[in-house]
Amino acid sequence: MSWQDISGVPRLTATADLIDARRPVSPDGIPWWEAPWIAPDLFDAVFGTGDDVWWLADPTLYTKITDGGRIEGACAPVHPLIPRHMSEIEEVAPRLVGPLDPDNPDGVTRNAFGVCLGERVGVFLTGRCRPRDLADHLLSFVSLRAEGFARPLFLRFWDPSVALVLAEANADRPARLARFLTPADGRPLRLFAEAEPGKIALIRPPEVSTPAPGPPDLDAIELAAFGRAERIRFLRTTVSWLLEAFGGDPTSRDHMEAVAAAQLAPLADIGITTEYAVNFALAGLYLLRRDLAGLDADGRAVLMAKDEPQDARAQAFLAWAEQRAARPRAALEPERSDA
Repeated sequence: MSWQDISGVPRLTATADLIDARRPVSPDGIPWWEAPWIAPDLFDAVFGTGDDVWWLADPTLYTKITDGGRIEGACAPVHPLIPRHMSEIEEVAPRLVGPLDPDNPDGVTRNAFGVCLGERVGVFLTGRCRPRDLADHLLSFVSLRAEGFARPLFLRFWDPSVALVLAEANADRPARLARFLTPADGRPLRLFAEAEPGKIALIRPPEVSTPAPGPPDLDAIELAAFGRAERIRFLRTTVSWLLEAFGGDPTSRDHMEAVAAAQLAPLADIGITTEYAVNFALAGLYLLRRDLAGLDADGRAVLMAKDEPQDARAQAFLAWAEQRAARPRAALEPERSDA
């Protein structure tokens, strides 16, 4: 597979109903409090059942996206989810906000369905459960043991991308997914998470007679799914930078991600593994329109120089590739992807 070969490449997608989350455009001059604060289809899906609605969100991201706003300013009750053995994460621990009032939406509710959509700030949950019981149930999933790890892992399931991967990994294991969506009182929850720009995925609780007891350890299937999702997120960030810095056809983005993904293992075999080094090595290969196997001896000598740290090797390789291709980059380096 080459950089020039443009063909369809499958991508990870959520197994869920998709709902239009795009708000209507407000007429000029309308006061903000009269402007539409939620997409009509999304309002019907989230609030139409009459169930309580909560927002589970990252307070740090909320403050960043809203230019200094604080989730604690919500009119609805706010419950921090802080594991007892992880008191040091208080500032970044997720906040459960709700039940939300659709008839009198405050600033936090408007932001949740407005500027925060598309920014991976949080997910929505609907159901009938006492807020404290729901908070305790969700808290039990924040820190989980995992196969092959000595210490518990911090599971950021309030990040929509993480929630969707968790749902997909257990699509064929309904009892396991039901465990996450069923609090102790036995009444299941629905989960709403951003799946793609302008779309919200509705994850329905599986119909099972008895959910598996929880919370569970993360197993190999879930860990592999998270690994794939993290790789996809990293590759999307890298390809966005390649297109911005070196040009190219944006319609080839899917294919470029697949080509870049195919280079990760060969690069790891020669000791190129850090995010910085991988990005610069991929940039050099992109400029040359080559994969690692097709690189000539001069290029391999630069990229595999002995006694040089991998970041230095990759940076030198990109400089060499720029000279060879006579196409200098427009930006110094890509944004770091979230871990």
